[in-house]
Amino acid sequence: MFKWISYQTSRNVLLRLTSFMSRNPITPFYHELNCTEVPESERINCLNRNKRLTSSRVYFILAIVNFAYIAGTTLLFVYRAKSVDEVGKKQDALQQIQRRPLRRRGVFGTVLGAIGHALFSTCMLEFQSFYLESSCDVLLWGTLIGMYTWIFALCWCSHRLLTLLRLSALKQRFIDRSKRRETDPSYIWFMKHRNFSAFTIGRTLPLYTFILIVLVTACAISEAMYTPDKRCRFAIGNYLLMGFLMLFFIAIIPILWWQLKRYKDLHGIRTEIMVQCILSVPCIVLYLVWIAVFQPLYSEEPSMARVMFAPGNWAVIMTSIGHILWVIIPLIKSFRKHPKHHLSDLQAENSIDSSLDGFLTDTASWCRRNARADLPRLPGTRAHYDLTADSLEQALRDPDSVRLLEELATKDFSVENILFYKEYLKFRRRVINSQSRNSAPGAMMPPFTSAIQLNSSSEMSLTSISIDHDEEQQMIRRYQQASRIPPEYMSACISLYQTFIPDSAPLQVNITAGARKSIEIFLEPAIADPQYRESNFSLEIFEKARTEVFWNIFTSVFPKFVNL
Repeated sequence: MFKWISYQTSRNVLLRLTSFMSRNPITPFYHELNCTEVPESERINCLNRNKRLTSSRVYFILAIVNFAYIAGTTLLFVYRAKSVDEVGKKQDALQQIQRRPLRRRGVFGTVLGAIGHALFSTCMLEFQSFYLESSCDVLLWGTLIGMYTWIFALCWCSHRLLTLLRLSALKQRFIDRSKRRETDPSYIWFMKHRNFSAFTIGRTLPLYTFILIVLVTACAISEAMYTPDKRCRFAIGNYLLMGFLMLFFIAIIPILWWQLKRYKDLHGIRTEIMVQCILSVPCIVLYLVWIAVFQPLYSEEPSMARVMFAPGNWAVIMTSIGHILWVIIPLIKSFRKHPKHHLSDLQAENSIDSSLDGFLTDTASWCRRNARADLPRLPGTRAHYDLTADSLEQALRDPDSVRLLEELATKDFSVENILFYKEYLKFRRRVINSQSRNSAPGAMMPPFTSAIQLNSSSEMSLTSISIDHDEEQQMIRRYQQASRIPPEYMSACISLYQTFIPDSAPLQVNITAGARKSIEIFLEPAIADPQYRESNFSLEIFEKARTEVFWNIFTSVFPKFVNL
C-alpha cells in the first residue's frame, strides 16, 4: 500500500515537472521578473527563474562566440595548409617551412574534428540557452552527429598516422628491388596503400556516412516511440551522450594508447592524440560525478548547480581541448619565426632552382661548398649546418647526415625524397666516374679545379680565381660530356625512373606534373624500345625533378635537422 502511494506520488511529480518546459519556457530574450513584487511563497521560484534566465543569456553568447571561434580558426588552418605550394619559390622559403607541417597533419581529419566539435558544443550550449520543448531535440541530434563526428575524426587521425608511419618504414625496405616480391603480403599491402594520403576523402567519407546513417536511423526509431514531453522526461540525448563517452573511455582510449605508444612522428601528432586521451579521462569522470551527485530538474529536489552547469559541459570542455591541440597550437607554431630562419640567407642562395650548368658557373659557391666539405671533424660529432641551400647540399653528400635526414623524413612521411636524392647522387657519381675512366688524362677534372690557384701552403685561395669566358665555356662542355649516360647505365637509369617518378612507382616522389612529364618524354621510348637506349641521354633529364625534391627536403625535414 505504501509502495503504491509512493509510486503514484513520484509519478505525479514527474508528470508535473516534465511539463515545466512547456509551461515555463525561458529564452535569452525574456525579461527578468521583479521578485519583490511576487508573493513570498513564489519568491524562491522567481529567483531561480531569473538565475536560469541569466545563465541562458550567458550560454547564448557563448554559443555564438564559440561557433565563430571554431569556424574562424578552422578556416585559417585550411587556408595556411592549402597555401603550401608543391614547389615553392626562394622568396617564399620561410612561409613554406612554417606552413608545411599543417599539411602533414592531414587537413581532412582536422576539419572533420572541428566540424564535430562545432556541432556538439554549439548544440549543447543552445540547449542551455533555450528552455523549450524543442531543446531536447537539439541536444539529441547535436550529440548524435557532433560527438560521433568528433570521435570518428580522432580515430581516423590515429589510423592515418599509423598507416603513414608504416608506409615510410616499408619504403626504406622496398628501395631494394630484390625485396619487392609480388607474393609478399607486406609488399601487396604497401602497393595498395602507397598513395594513402591522396585517397583520404574517397576512402573515409563512405565509411563515415554509412555509420552515421545507421546511428540516425536507430535514433529516429527510438525517438518516434516517445512523445515530445517524454523525450525530455527520459532525456534520450543525455543517455546517448553517456553511451558515447563510455565507449570512448572504455574502448577507444585504451586502443589508441596501445597502438600509438610505440611510434613517434616529427610533427607531434601522436603526442597530441595521447594528451587528448589523458585529459579526456577527468572530463568523463566529472561528467559521471555531475550526473550522480546533482539532481536533475525533473526530480523532486532539483539542484541549481546542474541547472546552471549541465553535465554535458564537461564533454564540451573535452572536445574544446581537442580543438586547441589539433588546430590552435599548430596554427600558432605556423606563425612562429625560428631564430635560425634567416630569410635573407635563403634568398641569397641560388642553387635551389639552378640547373647543372648554372651550378657550374657559380665558381665561388662551388669553392665554398668543397672547402667546407673537406674540413675534418672529430669522431662522433656532426658537422655544423645552417639553414641554407649550400648546407643542405653538403649534408646530402655526408653519409652520417643522410642517415639522420632519412630518420627524420621517416617521421615526416616523406622518406622517398631522401631515398631518391641518395639514389640519384649514387647514379650520377657512377656515370661521371665512368666518363672519367674513358676520357683522356686530365680531360675530366672536378669542376673549376684547373681555375683555382693554390698558394705555397696548398690552401685554397678564393681571391686568386680567374676564369675567362672561353675557359668557362670549355669547362661547361666538359661537364656536359661527363653527364652523358653511357648505354650500359641505361638500365640503372630506367630503374631509378620506375622506382620514383611515374604514377605506378612504389616510391613516387612529390614533384610537379611538368617535371614528371619532362622525364617520361625521354625515358618511356627507351623502355619500350631497347635500341632507343643507344641515344644520347644526359643527367639533365632528372635535373628538374632533382631541383623540386631538393626544395621539398629543404622546406620539410632540413629545418628540423639544422635544429638538432
